[in-house]
Amino acid sequence: MTGAPHLVAVLALLASGTDPIEVVAEGAGFGSAEAMRRAFQQRLGLSPTHYRARFRTAAAGAAAQVDG
Repeated sequence: MTGAPHLVAVLALLASGTDPIEVVAEGAGFGSAEAMRRAFQQRLGLSPTHYRARFRTAAAGAAAQVDG
């Protein structure tokens, strides 16, 4: 299985960008998007797409609290 450093890179790329999952996987050094999805599911229990959606929802909520 791919190591934690790759997964840390993916978390940062998903949190800060809008690149497709395939581009994020390649940028983080995974052999394929499917390999990244499997590692994500095994380590975090959710898909990269779900992680991105949760992170953005949380970030949007935090920004609204700061603004409001």
